[in-house]
Amino acid sequence: MAFAAARTYQCISPSSPTVPAGVWSHVADKTWQVRPTWWPFVSAFVVRRPYAPPTLLTVAAETALLLENTNWRPGVALSWSGVAMSSPSHMSRFLTESLGLCIAIESASVYGWDPLRAILDADRLSKTSPLYVASGSRPDFIVQTSSGWHGIEARGRGSGGPVGSRRPVAVQKSKLEGMHNWSVKVATDSRVGAPPSWSMSWAWITDVGTSIDHFDPGEPVELTAHDEQAIWREMSVTASTLGEVDDPRVRRVRALDRAVSVFSRPIQQSSGNGRPTWLTVATWSERMRARELRERSRSAHAPDGSAPQELLDDLGQATIGAFMATAITDQPPLKNELAALLELLVARNTDPDNGLGPTDQLR
Repeated sequence: MAFAAARTYQCISPSSPTVPAGVWSHVADKTWQVRPTWWPFVSAFVVRRPYAPPTLLTVAAETALLLENTNWRPGVALSWSGVAMSSPSHMSRFLTESLGLCIAIESASVYGWDPLRAILDADRLSKTSPLYVASGSRPDFIVQTSSGWHGIEARGRGSGGPVGSRRPVAVQKSKLEGMHNWSVKVATDSRVGAPPSWSMSWAWITDVGTSIDHFDPGEPVELTAHDEQAIWREMSVTASTLGEVDDPRVRRVRALDRAVSVFSRPIQQSSGNGRPTWLTVATWSERMRARELRERSRSAHAPDGSAPQELLDDLGQATIGAFMATAITDQPPLKNELAALLELLVARNTDPDNGLGPTDQLR
């Protein structure tokens, strides 16, 4: 995993008519590990699409574009590659905003989110959800954490940011005020009872590294079982759409006792051996729960047609979630290797429900 420097700010005085953004104090400097195998989850469930739903092809293409334009290998500072630095301005804006969303998913793990828990674009919430507001500011996405639900605002900027640690700067204040207003609006719903928590991840990305301003004002809020199920249903619908694309490059396999759709594509970034790296994204519509993954992890075995050892050695760059699995490997998996690859990914998932991600340990 690549890394980024994160500064955490906590609200010491809430929003008021004279200080709408609130007063914030710098409380910690951390190093966040950034997992590129989480980026397809952002593309599938967070990115807003006004014209058509996502498919495996679009998710893989968008993720590959980010991977090709960033330095993301384990042990290096997350940064733009030389390719990105020569991009035209309209492409740079797309890359920067997209990477800002992907970095924000790391902030979700600070609150106990992991890929087996729900994550959804706030615009896809049901209008009956207590977290939905019809107008005004709202988070980029909602996450389910170990202690409730949490809204996250994400921003990415292609510069090193202002000098020093004094925050928020002017461009950040309006976003903080908007998120506070969203929280206040949601709190008027009797099912919530208290303003839900939110955070903002503001990433400053350059060709030498990434720094993050993480604004952390509070703790997550509980939702009713009915409202939670509505979010899971929307995720299931999205997952179904991902795999329904009619394209011969999408492979259909039976794995994990499910019908799974899989797509692999090369990333035009050499792994050091002169060959391209490969991104594989698999999706299914039947939710994988933490209990099931735990049980499978204890009893997992490789079926016939096992993946070659070269693929297995790459599984440090792999993630399994409720509706999706991702892997970055130095070779493309063959169709008869896909089921084995997923089973072995499960076998190496040692503790899927511990509620902690690498960034939690740094908090």
